[in-house]
Amino acid sequence: MNKENLIKTVRGDITNFLVHWTKDSDIVAFDVLKKIISEEKIKGNIKLVKGGFKVVCLTETPIFEMINFFNLDKIQTEIGTKYLPFGIGFYKPNVFRDGGRPVIYGDDNDYKELSEANKWRHVKFSPPDYDFTWEREWRIKSEFIEITKENCFIIVPTFKFADEIHKVFDTEWRVVTLSTLGLSLPYE
Repeated sequence: MNKENLIKTVRGDITNFLVHWTKDSDIVAFDVLKKIISEEKIKGNIKLVKGGFKVVCLTETPIFEMINFFNLDKIQTEIGTKYLPFGIGFYKPNVFRDGGRPVIYGDDNDYKELSEANKWRHVKFSPPDYDFTWEREWRIKSEFIEITKENCFIIVPTFKFADEIHKVFDTEWRVVTLSTLGLSLPYE
């Protein structure tokens, strides 16, 4: 094992996976997840993306760290985001191979200095008032990314949700239940 890979095995803040977490919108987060599975794609979005680029957003925050975030309902409400423990996970090297990249945090001047080829990666950073670096965001510039049983895995909080995924769709989908990982969430 090379030194870089050895470091990854002992650092809890590093992961080889990227996750697209769902959140409540006009439908509840679990229904958003089922819609993604049904359509076999995650649609790109232009919301909060300077320049109007359509991107699919992911995070490299390790699942174990996101659990703390999911349990902080009040903080999520105050900062205006509501990620919930329903997601689609991908192997990071595959996302990179397919054009995904970490975002570039910076101010408006930084945005202007980026090449046109990289403007889609920009996320405003203006501390202390505007700081989303905690999201550890990655993006893929695309109308959508296709999900298949081979290129991703489904993440749900408990076996109840995993059973529904397998009942509604196909038992061949790889489903990770957070409760199996010993992670406790307030979901039945």
